[in-house]
Parts: sequence; structure tokens; C-alpha cells
Amino acid sequence: MFRQQSVVGTVRQDLKLNYWKIIQVLDDSLPVGRQVGTPTDKVYGIIKNMKESFPSPLSPEKNSKEEVLAAYHKFVERGIKSPDELDSSDPEVAEANALFYKWQKEIGDDPRANFEKNKFYVDAGFTDPSYLSDVLSWLFQDAGDLEKNPDDTDTTQLRKDYADEMRKIRRMLGQPEIE
Repeated sequence: MFRQQSVVGTVRQDLKLNYWKIIQVLDDSLPVGRQVGTPTDKVYGIIKNMKESFPSPLSPEKNSKEEVLAAYHKFVERGIKSPDELDSSDPEVAEANALFYKWQKEIGDDPRANFEKNKFYVDAGFTDPSYLSDVLSWLFQDAGDLEKNPDDTDTTQLRKDYADEMRKIRRMLGQPEIE
């Protein structure tokens, strides 16, 4: 009990010593004409800004698509042409797969996310013709399922992105372009 009180006392003393320094920094950093309420409001503002500036160690960091692509691209550089050729018992593959599954979960299940998931391994550089044909088929089916509503700009853009990706894969396969 005594030790806890002495720690609390030390923290209080440190806060008192630094209180006016913090207030001065806050006052100096405020835009001209903007006033903050009580000193407690000022300290709260600092804490809020710190929370926004530094991610919490409790909230997991999101993976960017580029990070996950890089995890798979090293296999392509080694000559692997299809994600089906990857050895799931290889620790590097297991790590890449874990990143991929985490990324998939983070981006959700909306139509745009489904598009990104379907073309992911193509973006990573896998070029096996059989695999590319499968992806082309998935993209064709999903694009056909999208509503044709010219007033919905997001869906219209997504349909265009599907068409562009299918053209790219057809070129990779050496197939003629279909308009």
C-alpha cells in the first residue's frame, strides 16, 4: 500500500512540474484566435492527438496489398508459375498465406474486394496459363453478376476494371481481345 502511494505521489509531483510546460506548448501551438477551455481540455487534446498519431499495440496493424504481393512475388522470382505449385509446408509459404488470409479478412466481402481477391495472384506475377484461364473465368462470371446501372458510378467503375483486367489476362494468354 505504501509503495503505491509513493508512486502516485511521484507521478503527481512530475505532473505538477510539467503541467505549465505542457500548457505553454499547447498555447504556443494553437492557431491564432482559437481558445481551448480548461487545462484539462488541453491535456485531453494532447492525449487524443497522441492516440491518433501512434497506433495502439493492442490493435493489429493492417497489411497493405503491396506487402502481401511482395510476400508472394519472391516465389514468382524463383520460377513458380502458379499458386497451386506452392508447398504449404514451406514456412515462407505459410507466412505468405497467413498474410494473404489476414488481408482478405481486412478488405471484406463487397464486390470490389471480391475483384481484388480474384486477381490477387495475377497481380503477384503468377503466369501459368491454366491458372490464368481459371481467373479469367471467375472474373467473367463476377462481372456478369454486377448490376448494369449507369447512375451507380462505383459499380460502373468496377465493371470497367473487370473489363480491363480480363483484357490484360487475355493478352497474357495470347488470346484475341473481345470488345
